[in-house]
Amino acid sequence: MKKIVRVIIPKNPAKLIRLAQKILAKDLADGVSSYLIFLDMADMQTRTDMAAVQHILSKQLSRDAETATEDRDLVLGSHKEGIIPGKVLFYIIAVRDVLLGIYKGNEHHLGDWGFEVNENADGDISVVIPRNAPELITLAELILAKNTTDGAGSKLNAVIDMVDMQEKFTIANTKHTLAKKLEWQAEKATEARDLALGHAPKQTSYTPGTVLFHVCSVRDALLSVFRGRERNLGDWGFNVDSNVTPVTPVTDIRGTTDKSILSMLNVFVTGNSFSTGAQLIITWLLGIFNSAVPIDGILINFQYLYTVPGIYTFNITGLLTAIGGLQIAGADLTAILFPAGLHISNLDLSTNKLETDSVNGALISLDANGILNGTVNLSGGTNAAPTGQGIAAKNHLIAKGWTVITN
Repeated sequence: MKKIVRVIIPKNPAKLIRLAQKILAKDLADGVSSYLIFLDMADMQTRTDMAAVQHILSKQLSRDAETATEDRDLVLGSHKEGIIPGKVLFYIIAVRDVLLGIYKGNEHHLGDWGFEVNENADGDISVVIPRNAPELITLAELILAKNTTDGAGSKLNAVIDMVDMQEKFTIANTKHTLAKKLEWQAEKATEARDLALGHAPKQTSYTPGTVLFHVCSVRDALLSVFRGRERNLGDWGFNVDSNVTPVTPVTDIRGTTDKSILSMLNVFVTGNSFSTGAQLIITWLLGIFNSAVPIDGILINFQYLYTVPGIYTFNITGLLTAIGGLQIAGADLTAILFPAGLHISNLDLSTNKLETDSVNGALISLDANGILNGTVNLSGGTNAAPTGQGIAAKNHLIAKGWTVITN
């Protein structure tokens, strides 16, 4: 029985930075005897330091933004805490009530102070008091501006402490502006961190010059050294999981076959150690399917003969994690899609018509699953040759002991 080994690369930014730091510390301690001497550890150090600095900065800026927001709300007030004298909300409500008394029957005049005045079909008037902080600040600013413009003729100075309202508004507005600035700076620091890590949009583990790329390169290099002794990667900080518990069954394997010329379609499946008695189901057409229970090391032949020439899509569903080997060779496949989380260690899609995306996708899926010493054959027929990330995945698989055959 082949042992399944997974070397886990954390997705959490802080954990990925910490792993990179442990790798760098071990490499430094090993000196000239380091197994990583042929990798660009200097660039890994630069990217890790950059990500660590921006991560710390992002967290600190976020905390400072929260503090500024709390300080703003302390003087601004809120509907939730009730109307508390001396807060900006208290003064806004007081201004509204005074003006409603002065302009009874002509409530639309409150719009001159920035209030939103609504009238329904029955003629009932409502004057809206905003419930969120930015709108409260804007309304307070308009009220104070009108009061300043009115000067000695203001209708408010005699009954409301407009001086205190101005002071509280200034504090709230200053803290609000500061909070927004800090939030923006925190976002920029997070973006810079993610760019250094390899977590930015369109970046993958194959994007050179990122922490993720370097960590994956280290993992693959060490796996080639410690084949059969993968637990040793723990010395570099990696979490190594072998003979793991089966993961939740994934969605489906989806293949497209060109049966313009009719012939039998054969799909061979070999079970692995994750076979638990649950079924695999291959659906050839709507309502037409075969099923079987995979058994560890036992080959199952699913086959179907389409009766009308055409292009067909078939789906493999059920306990996909129980598939250790999959052979769909010489089957006129034009495309195939694999979900994540499989444990396939022997894949034969040779002598087909697979397009580039399918060839690349198969290699990338196998590489991501972390299994060692497997075999994959994508050669023959008119199968496309791998490109870009597919080539990188092929090289990673070879470094992990796989036999990889492609056009």
